[in-house]
Parts: sequence; structure tokens; C-alpha cells
Amino acid sequence: MNFQTFKKKPALVYVALIGAMLIWAISFIWSKQALETYRPVSVVLFRLLISSAFLFPYLYFSKRLKKIQKQDRILIFVMAFCEPFIYFMGETYGISLVSPAVAAVIISTLPLFTPFAAAIFLKDKLSGYNLIGVVVSLGGISLLVMGRNAEFAVSWKGLIFLFSSVIAGVVYSVLIKRVSSRYSVLNLVLYQNLIGIFLFIPLFFVLDYQDFVTTGLVWEALVPIIKLSIFATSIAYFMYTFALKKMDISKVNVFTNIIPVFTIIFSYFYLGELITDRKVLGIVIVIAGVFISQFNPKRTGRYGYIHRNVVKRFKRTRE
Repeated sequence: MNFQTFKKKPALVYVALIGAMLIWAISFIWSKQALETYRPVSVVLFRLLISSAFLFPYLYFSKRLKKIQKQDRILIFVMAFCEPFIYFMGETYGISLVSPAVAAVIISTLPLFTPFAAAIFLKDKLSGYNLIGVVVSLGGISLLVMGRNAEFAVSWKGLIFLFSSVIAGVVYSVLIKRVSSRYSVLNLVLYQNLIGIFLFIPLFFVLDYQDFVTTGLVWEALVPIIKLSIFATSIAYFMYTFALKKMDISKVNVFTNIIPVFTIIFSYFYLGELITDRKVLGIVIVIAGVFISQFNPKRTGRYGYIHRNVVKRFKRTRE
């Protein structure tokens, strides 16, 4: 994206987009704070309940609530099973076992693997840059999760949970293409929340109910859950959707790569988490890998122009 492209976009688009990234970055901190008191299933269930209570009145009274068409019910159920059910389960359990910064980096690799799912299910073409980006990012992740003696520096269980979120997010991103033209994002979020509540309630009574009864309602833990529900699950989607209407999704994906940077800063100030050289280097490498995977020299713009001219000059020297 060149400078002229930025000039053509209203400043409000970038304010909304960066605002959404900031909210999603600090959401890892809110989750960590809530998990100090409540178990993961409880945190996710309350998050979905509050978010639904916030979204439903807005959509209903603004007359934007759209009924799910019969032919889409199974697909939307599968989407909700991937996200929020598997995605939030993996993310929340993962954050309970690793630092917010590491969790944010793992989740930020989601755009990295989406092209592979699109190639399998949607017959999209993979580029060499996709493969290079994966290799580079995995190198950065290894710096974050492995110690100097090649041992795990973070919980391997936490990594499994987080990567299950990534897989669920990748599948979800492929499935949503089939229905996104028929429903607004907020309608989809509301219905997915409601289905997620239906899926999480049995788990809550099996895994968390006794612990919740013992703990009771703790305001200090409910505040971050309310923030997650209203800001991360609802308002951030408003801003993100607004930006998507004004900008290509490939360009929006570039902004999601700054989430781990913000999360590191928030972790330092809110949780006192140390910012080590190794952690910074690992995050930079991961983000670089995601950027490489999104690179397309055929796009118009300054970088595509440079790439094409380099190729032309190389061919001339060979001739």
C-alpha cells in the first residue's frame, strides 16, 4: 500500500481500524485478569452472555436483525462451533497457561495459514511467499517458546490450545465467505454468540459450576469480562466492519499484525511483564513472516512496481 493509497482513505477509517486493533490487543490482558478469579469456561460464557445482551437490543430496535435462512442454519452452526466455541476455548485456556504477549503472537499467525485453507477448500492459488512467510514466522515462534537449551520455555499445553484457536479461526474464515454477503457481520456475531452460549452451558455445569458457586460474584473479575464483552466482542467489530467496507481485506490484515506489539506494551504496564530482547526479536520475525505471506508483487503500487522492475532488469542482464 503506497502513500497515495493512504491519502485517498478518510482518516476515520484508520482511526476505527487502529482502535479495533488496540481493543483486541488489550483484550488479552483483560482475559488474563478475569482468569485470576474465574475458570476459562465461565469467562467465555459470561463474555458471550453480556455481548448478546448488548447486541440483541441494538439490532432489534434498529430493525437490523435478520432471520437466518433455512439453507444457512447448518453452516452457521458449524461456523459457531469453530468460533466462538473452539476459538474462545483454545484462546482462553491458552492465555491461562502462557503470557498475553505469547498468546497474541500465536493468534496473530491466523492470516498466515488462511491461504492454505483457501487453497484446499476454495481452490485459491498458493504463492511462494505464503510458504516463505510460514517458515519465517515459525522461526520467530520458536524463539518465543523455546529456551536457550532447546527446552520449552512456555507451557506446551498452552501452545496446543492457542494453535487450536488458530485452526478454528482459519476454518471459520473460509466458511464465512459463503454467508457474508447475505448477513451483516453483527448479525453473524449475535447468532454465533447465541449458539456458543448453547454449547458452553453444559460445559459450565460440568467443569466450572462448583468453582463458580464457591467463588461467587467478584466485581474485580467481572469488570474485565464486561470490557471483553462490550469492547472486544461488540464495539471492536463495529469499527473493524466499518474499515472493511472502505478498504480491501488484504490491506486490513496488515494492521492485525500490530496487535502483538500493543499487547507487549499493555502487558508491561498492566501486568509488569518483562520485555526481553529475545521476545522482541521473536515477535518481529513472526510479524515479518506474516507480512511476507501477504506480499503479492502483482498488486499495483510502489512495492509491486519495484518488484516488476527488478525482474525486468534481471532478465535483461541474462539476455
